[in-house]
Amino acid sequence: MSDFKFVDYDPAVIRNELEKAYINIFGSKIEQGDPMSDFLDYITFIFCLVLSKIDNSGKMNLLRFSKAEYLEAIAENVGEAREDAKGAITTIRYTFSKSFDGVVVIPKRHKTEAFGLYFETMNDSELRIGQKEIDIECQCSTKGISGNGIGIGEIVNIVDPIAYLQKVSNLTETAGGVDVESDDSLREKTRTNPASKSVAGPEAAYIYHTKNAHHGIVDVHIDTIKGTGIVKVYPLLEDGVIPSQEVLNIVGSALNAKEVRPLTDYVEPTKPGAVSYNIDLTYYIVDDSSINEVEIRAAIETSVENYIKWQCEKLGRDINPDRLTALIIAAGAKRVDIVSPVRVSLSKTQVASLGSKNIKYGGKEIE
Repeated sequence: MSDFKFVDYDPAVIRNELEKAYINIFGSKIEQGDPMSDFLDYITFIFCLVLSKIDNSGKMNLLRFSKAEYLEAIAENVGEAREDAKGAITTIRYTFSKSFDGVVVIPKRHKTEAFGLYFETMNDSELRIGQKEIDIECQCSTKGISGNGIGIGEIVNIVDPIAYLQKVSNLTETAGGVDVESDDSLREKTRTNPASKSVAGPEAAYIYHTKNAHHGIVDVHIDTIKGTGIVKVYPLLEDGVIPSQEVLNIVGSALNAKEVRPLTDYVEPTKPGAVSYNIDLTYYIVDDSSINEVEIRAAIETSVENYIKWQCEKLGRDINPDRLTALIIAAGAKRVDIVSPVRVSLSKTQVASLGSKNIKYGGKEIE
């Protein structure tokens, strides 16, 4: 469907028609400097403003163009809703200085802390008789992406004291925190909603329910081993982040719901494989006094960042240096010498992951 307008209008045509009407009514032309000319310009502006609002109102009734609360209203028609922000998740090991003769309950929302962020236990957990350690899933109380990326072993501060609790330490890097669901994500979820109605286990249904389990998931690959009933699900998070085990558990719970999973399927949420690549290049610009060297160099740096984002945002996307070259040239470089990356073909269960980045400016050259 092409980009169209419900109301097509041209300000110049409207202005001309208004002037014709004035001449027909009053029998005199509008001379240069006549205040009536300014008045007709203002009337033209009002007409265009009203027509623009009518056009926008029409578009807000279509899934392709709708946004904000208009999109939420369309999504509501098929039972969808915008997801709230979610805090990052990790698994934290609680270590006690002694074992106990009875069960010790670590209550829901017990707090630990790192870098000014609090992590709360997601459910009541029981330290069994004779044990000193228990691993508990915890979620950042600050919703959004700010809680992501805290490394293993960096959550060590106990906020809420528990008798004989000696230390805490996170076993996994914090991940899975997302901001409020974007319009693009809600639009895609609404568009693919019909696939969720099938109970026969089609690929489209598994993709829908996987993305719906966690709106930070931007791509999914579904694979199956014929004759086994095993369905492997490979989710990918925003910015090419490999999902943590905690996120895989969320996906698994959603896909194994009785109303979702066909009885004969065995679902295995699985981490995609990361294929590392490096960026090592030297770029040159044209020696021309009419160009702004600072702006071009900034544009080239931005083009490299755009390539990095493009490269990791989809499963199975080949590592493609030609794309990097095209973006850098389009940004204003005369030429670019790329040492790495080299072209690498990826399977649908793999994603490109940036290793090192070395971008050098080679100077100016005569065209």
